Amino acid sequence: MGRKIITVMIEITFVTAVIIWAVNYFFERKPPPLPQLVAGLSGDTTAQSAAFQQRVEDKFPVGTPAGDMTEELAREGFKLTDTAAIFERRILKCEDHWEIDWQASHGDVTWVNTSYYRSCL
Repeated sequence: MGRKIITVMIEITFVTAVIIWAVNYFFERKPPPLPQLVAGLSGDTTAQSAAFQQRVEDKFPVGTPAGDMTEELAREGFKLTDTAAIFERRILKCEDHWEIDWQASHGDVTWVNTSYYRSCL
């Protein structure tokens, strides 16, 4: 009788460990690395937004070929649309969202604007 209880407890412990591992693996995956454009930003949302805008303007000044900019943003992990690049990173119940919008004329960037926000459940 005592041996059966120990066996059942071991089985329950094993099944519980597998369930915990599966939940962590499928729902709490390691977040993607941050792109260089946003890595190391600190401070409140306003400060991070301003620093992000400055980094983007420094890296992609007006006149930058739009194709070069989109290639670099894609390499850094941003998801691209026709005139925007978005990077989102979720950690536990919070999500950081960085967006770069631009306009181009004759293949060159004529305007760039960024936004950053964090939302938590």
